[in-house]
Amino acid sequence: YVNMDASSDLSDRDERGLLVPDPALWPSGLKATVDFVHGLGLGFGLYGDRGSQDCAGNPGNLDHEESDAKQYADWQIDWYKTDSCHAASDRATAFTEYMRMRDIMNKTGR
Repeated sequence: YVNMDASSDLSDRDERGLLVPDPALWPSGLKATVDFVHGLGLGFGLYGDRGSQDCAGNPGNLDHEESDAKQYADWQIDWYKTDSCHAASDRATAFTEYMRMRDIMNKTGR
């Protein structure tokens, strides 16, 4: 696997609420990079956060789990790491949010 850990997106979502891959990191587009890595016989992973922002202050998954999971599947992301930098700190909420994202990601078939 080749894993991108943190800050792969711009600091704001687009007008539809979707993640926007940072064009400075992905000049050919994120999907083109994923396709290149897959062509090498490797998987591709991304990092995100279950809260409102990731650790670098870019958009997190909170309240966008369905659309984010669909984008990850459309980009053919093979592996996903979820953090808790800007998320509720109590254990029950953490487990609920982690399980929610897991279930939504599993429904994509990726």
